[in-house]
Amino acid sequence: PISIRQILIERWKFQCNCAACSLHGQARDISDTHRILMLKKKTALLMGSAPLLPETEQTRQLLVEIEENELQVRSDPMLGVQMAMEFAQLLDQEVRGRPH
Repeated sequence: PISIRQILIERWKFQCNCAACSLHGQARDISDTHRILMLKKKTALLMGSAPLLPETEQTRQLLVEIEENELQVRSDPMLGVQMAMEFAQLLDQEVRGRPH
């Protein structure tokens, strides 16, 4: 979510004004939801690891869910195929066909 990204970039004394970080209201909520789902799916598919997140209850729960998803994909490879398709759809929605 944007709130976590802002915490991470504050360490470098940087303020982001990209389109995603500049969202407000419902658009921001939707973007946050998409990005959390993409992170869960990406890490469950071993396409990357979870970033170093600040320690909050929200991030602890997120890491637990990521571990559970990884175990599910290992036990059911077809679930991995489904997650990959869902990830691609979420990515397209989030970047609106423009991955920059």
